[in-house]
Amino acid sequence: MASQLIWQAVIRAEHCVIKAYYRPNQAYPTYEGDSQLVHYLKSFAWVPDKSGEFRRPQNMTRDELRTDFLYDDRNGLLTAIGFGEQAKKRSEDYVSQNNQAKNMGFESAEEAEKMAHVAKLLRECGQSPDRLLEQFMPNSDKKEPSFPSRPVVNPERREEQLAEQISDAPDKQYEMSEIRDRITRGTIDPVPLLREQYTDSFGEMFCQICKSEMPFKKRNGEYYFEAVEVLSSFFLPKEFEAQYLALCPLCAAKYQEFVKRQEKSMAELKNAIANSEGYEVPLMLGEEKTSIQFIETHLHDLKIIINNIPNK
Repeated sequence: MASQLIWQAVIRAEHCVIKAYYRPNQAYPTYEGDSQLVHYLKSFAWVPDKSGEFRRPQNMTRDELRTDFLYDDRNGLLTAIGFGEQAKKRSEDYVSQNNQAKNMGFESAEEAEKMAHVAKLLRECGQSPDRLLEQFMPNSDKKEPSFPSRPVVNPERREEQLAEQISDAPDKQYEMSEIRDRITRGTIDPVPLLREQYTDSFGEMFCQICKSEMPFKKRNGEYYFEAVEVLSSFFLPKEFEAQYLALCPLCAAKYQEFVKRQEKSMAELKNAIANSEGYEVPLMLGEEKTSIQFIETHLHDLKIIINNIPNK
């Protein structure tokens, strides 16, 4: 009988025939799934019961098997094709497991098992299942990342310190050459301060104009961003860390094009910063109406610098 030959082949098969492995190319992790053999064996009614009726493996039980069909699942293939699943669902153990899964929010015990398998795959791919859950659980106790805040603790003392630093800050100087080189830029490095100021408690760094997370990280794990001067040397002739913005590459390019290359735009922005009351300063990038968002300490320092250093 053909069904008996298939049954003998199933119980004697190697365990490796259960799963199929694939990936689009070498850049992707390897995925696994049921083999084509498993799919075929699950899809057709080929196992005869004691009455001679052919059933799918899922609808059979060991007691209903013919005596010449020896039950042997040492290779795991009978389990893989779902042999006896319907009987299992009717068992007391399954009812208990199913109730527990539903109490946890799953539709069934099978769904809970699938999610456990997904979590395992995520870990094998170097990803955290918790991170995935956070994206779909808006009521989670964990707060969403938000634009960082750095309040000014002692405005008077900070203003005194800045006044001292302003008097000692070097003038921007240039050397005459075929290319006009700025030779005093190397006296300060605004990058560490900007990185600290615009990174929130979740370790995400934000652009001051689009207010989005910086688009990518460098090979060393740090966010790539551009430290862009707020105004040109005509409007801010002194070298100072606070006169730089933390911008993503796209916003930096827009800022250079629509603000830094137009004196009128720079004059308007300087006035807007000097007279700002909140922490967002309105800005026009061509026809795009937007704003520059500051943390309190940054804007506080920049306003002092602008108000104490005259144009050239």
